[in-house]
Amino acid sequence: MNVIGVEEHPDTSQTTYTFAETPLMSTYLLAFCVGDYDYLEDITKTGTKVRIYTNTGDGNKSKFALEVAVGCLNWYQAEFKID
Repeated sequence: MNVIGVEEHPDTSQTTYTFAETPLMSTYLLAFCVGDYDYLEDITKTGTKVRIYTNTGDGNKSKFALEVAVGCLNWYQAEFKID
């Protein structure tokens, strides 16, 4: 979510960030990525964004994973009639 507050702590050289409330979602849809990553992105037929994150420079190794993920979601969305 977007940042809604930033609080500097000069005595400890730390910064506290406050984010907007996250909408309800399944926990398996959440990922924390810390570092320099590349990603490949595609969109399903119904507009769901799909990203595959990789180490910097390894994006070409994940094209198949992205194709399969989008294909599976397209099938599930059509089969169960849920976007």
